[in-house]
Amino acid sequence: MLTVRNMPARATSGVLRETLGDQVDDVRLLAYGILDQKEKALTRQIDRALNLIESATPARLYRLYRRLAELYWELHFQDLVQGDIRALALQRAFDFVERALNENDQDGGMWLLRGRIMMNHEQLEEAWRSFDKALAVGLAPSRVNPWLAELALWRRQYAKVRVLMAEIAEDTQFTNLSASVRYWSAP
Repeated sequence: MLTVRNMPARATSGVLRETLGDQVDDVRLLAYGILDQKEKALTRQIDRALNLIESATPARLYRLYRRLAELYWELHFQDLVQGDIRALALQRAFDFVERALNENDQDGGMWLLRGRIMMNHEQLEEAWRSFDKALAVGLAPSRVNPWLAELALWRRQYAKVRVLMAEIAEDTQFTNLSASVRYWSAP
């Protein structure tokens, strides 16, 4: 459990959630404490950013919207919140992505995040459009194509998956993607 504490929540939250049902009280309490600590850290950052919005200059406002979108997404993505709070975190992430894009529609990272949120809402066409926009404003294919490929896979467009995966550079920073790139690139 002590090793899990220092690992990223997105990799450990599932294990920690399972541990909440452990028969040993100390194990359950430790798991709860770790999850609670990670959630509170993000929540404190959200509260600080929300407080800064009131007095922010227009240039700073965009950066705050962007930061809030990312923080709310992390609450959802890292599985630190459940039920209605999880749905609310995803909705807030979307709201702040939209605000950031209203301030700067050339932000490829926000278009990528918007697409991922749309995928969570199972709005696949809208997700595809967001990913296309991320590419159009200059975000690298190695960051966007895995998501487009996942959408193509859901649609059973296997030839499209192969094309998208082939466009991902061999030296991509996503080492966990290397096996998928090799698989889809094989003749």
